[in-house]
Amino acid sequence: MRTIALFVLFVGLCNVTFSQQRFSATVNKNTVQVGERFQVTYKIIGSADSFEPPALNHFNLLSGPNKSSSMSWVNGKRSSSITYIYLLSANKIGTYTIGAAKLKDGKDIYKTKPIEIKVIKSTNKSGASTSNQSQNNLSSHVFLKCHTSKNKAVVGEQIIATYKLYYNVSLSNLNIKAVPAFNGFWSELVEIDPNKNRKTEVLNGVNYNVAVIHKSILFPQRSGDLEADELVIDLLVQVKDNNRGGTIFDRIMGRYKNIEYQIKSTTRKITVSPLPSSGKPTDFSGAVGKFNFSAKLDRNNIKANEAINLKISINGSGNLQLISAPKIIFPTDFEVYDPKINDRTSVTSSGVSGKKEFEYLIIPRHGGDFEIPSIEFTYYDVNKKKYITQKSAIFKIHVEKGDGENASVSRFYSGNRSEINVIGNDIRYINTSDIEVREKGNFFFGSGLFYALILLPILLLVGFLATRSKLAAYNSNTALVKGKKANKIATKRLSVAQKHLQDGDNSNFYEEIFKAIYGYLGDKLNIDVAQLSKENIEQSLLEKQVDLSTISTLLSTLNNCEMARFAPITTVSKEDIYKNAVDVISKIEEQLK
Repeated sequence: MRTIALFVLFVGLCNVTFSQQRFSATVNKNTVQVGERFQVTYKIIGSADSFEPPALNHFNLLSGPNKSSSMSWVNGKRSSSITYIYLLSANKIGTYTIGAAKLKDGKDIYKTKPIEIKVIKSTNKSGASTSNQSQNNLSSHVFLKCHTSKNKAVVGEQIIATYKLYYNVSLSNLNIKAVPAFNGFWSELVEIDPNKNRKTEVLNGVNYNVAVIHKSILFPQRSGDLEADELVIDLLVQVKDNNRGGTIFDRIMGRYKNIEYQIKSTTRKITVSPLPSSGKPTDFSGAVGKFNFSAKLDRNNIKANEAINLKISINGSGNLQLISAPKIIFPTDFEVYDPKINDRTSVTSSGVSGKKEFEYLIIPRHGGDFEIPSIEFTYYDVNKKKYITQKSAIFKIHVEKGDGENASVSRFYSGNRSEINVIGNDIRYINTSDIEVREKGNFFFGSGLFYALILLPILLLVGFLATRSKLAAYNSNTALVKGKKANKIATKRLSVAQKHLQDGDNSNFYEEIFKAIYGYLGDKLNIDVAQLSKENIEQSLLEKQVDLSTISTLLSTLNNCEMARFAPITTVSKEDIYKNAVDVISKIEEQLK
């Protein structure tokens, strides 16, 4: 009966997933101003008998439904889709819901998820289109969210905190301004590459690009309400500038500007409970997670004053770095040194795991039969919610009387278990070798070599000062230095982009092309990064009498590159983008000589 119920649940989940893929609804923005236009898109995969849109009572229908169809062949299989697009505008301030649309295909009926639209007061006094994003409404287009793997935990339990950047505008120059402090936690940073941790998500009907910016593994050290606090980043947002004027290229391609923008992430509260006192062993040292414990002695039969090794291994996942060595009772006749600790843990996106080893160097000083009692290790299992104690075997050691046990022999331990030395031959022999003598009057002082060596440092100093003054005069002209190095730096970045092109790494390819062109132009034209917009670049190139055709190719290449970086589909091939980037930099370099 239970198997049947699970099967029915599985089929239901599959139907929900298939329904979402079969029929979906998205909007280009879900926060709009009064009178602002926005777009609702309904996409149908495959064919359908009928499509029923929802009521749009709170909005003005400006256009639609605009229907389009597409068909593609992948691996010999045909797929088709139908898209309905509605262009709407908001009537008045408030929060409204666009209801579910319905799709009928035979006996099957599919529904989209409702979409919430927030309408705010218009800040556009001239009545012009508000699609131009300004600093006042960028928060709905680029923002940071903090996600935690759990909101409730016990002291020492592993929690994963992930900070994601959501955006649907062009971004550049991302810089982490302040990292979370994680007060009350022991934290381990996860090394990530934001360029390789990108995907798309739909939030309240809006498509966003998502990049993981920061990830840490947290271990709460005290109980109470703790907080995964905010991450702060600075970046440049490229937005369309709809101000009238500009050149012919502005009217054809649009005019853009960079806005400096600072984002603070959301925070997450985590309720931390103390570890239960019931059933808590007296030797519990704070290990929380899932672990395996073992202890091993390298040999049981030795002679007095010989060394043996006891190795304790703890492996698994949890707060391994905070685990201390278990308590061990050694015989009083044993000389025991502090353990050597081998920390073989790794920090990954799924948490902290690995192995921690404690190696003890033990030297019995007298013969006899000895015993090391069973060693115990206790940890709290977060899944079973109870304390688990693991025990080793009892170690019995037979020590035979050593050859020099009664002799006066000094031994020492240098900190390395392999460095046990006998101190005995510590008196130097009398030197019986031949003594080197020199002829009287044969001195280095006053010779030609003596005076040459005195003059050499003075000559080197004069040459150094002359060279340094020339370099200082050259380097003081920052614009000249940057301009001369611009082509060399761009060539290096283009070679890196070519390697990404050959490897099929699209994301890093477009990133390097973008950096190569913008970096070259910034250095060559001596334009500050914050002012490095297409408008300023074009104006500076026109002033330096660069050909209009070259400027047109440059702007077209930048637009194609940006579109390819932030959109999954582009009409221009990567090879063409690379070729155009190389050609345009070469032409500008030649014309600016």
